[in-house]
Amino acid sequence: MLMQVKEFLATVSYECMYVKVYSDNGNLYIDKNMQKKYILDDHHEGIFEVIYEFDHKEKLAIKNQNQILYANKHEVIPMLFSDYDIRTNKWTVFFYHKQWIKYNNEENKYCEVNISNLWELLAKHLKILNELQNQKYVLSMKKLLGDNIKKREDIIKLSNGKDSILKRYLKLRQSKLGRIQVKLWESRS
Repeated sequence: MLMQVKEFLATVSYECMYVKVYSDNGNLYIDKNMQKKYILDDHHEGIFEVIYEFDHKEKLAIKNQNQILYANKHEVIPMLFSDYDIRTNKWTVFFYHKQWIKYNNEENKYCEVNISNLWELLAKHLKILNELQNQKYVLSMKKLLGDNIKKREDIIKLSNGKDSILKRYLKLRQSKLGRIQVKLWESRS
C-alpha cells in the first residue's frame, strides 16, 4: 500500500506542500539551473515549503525562511498534512522515512507513529492541499485584477487629462490672442 501512495503522490502537484530533505539523500541547489550545490548542515531541520514546480513538474523551488533553493522532486520526501490552521499557520504533517513520523511545527518535535488508515490521511492531505492552493490562486488573481483595475484607472485619468488639454488648446486657438499666437508659430516654421 505504501508504494501505491508513493506512486500516487508522484503524480500530485507539490505546490504549497512541505517536503523533508535529509543531508544524506537530497541535493539542493542555489540556482534554478541546478549547477551550484547547497550543502545542508547535519543539524539543519530540512523542512521546506514548495513554492512552485518547473521542468515538467520534475523539479521544485523550495523555501525555508527567506532562502529559496531548488531540488529534484524525486529527492525530497513529501509531507502529508493532517491538520492545518490557515489563520495561525499551525500545521501537523506525517512523512515516511524508514517509518512513519509525525511533525508539528508549533511544538517543533518529531515522534514515531503507526498509521492505521493511510488512505484517510491521504484524503485529509489532499483536502488541505487543495484549500491552500486555491487560497494561493485567489490571492494571485486578486493581485492581477487589482493591478489591471489600477492601470485602467490611470488610463482613464490620462485620457481625461488629454481631453482637458485638447479643449484648452482649441479654446486658445479660437481666441484673439490664440489666433495671433498661431500666426507667430506658422511664420516661424
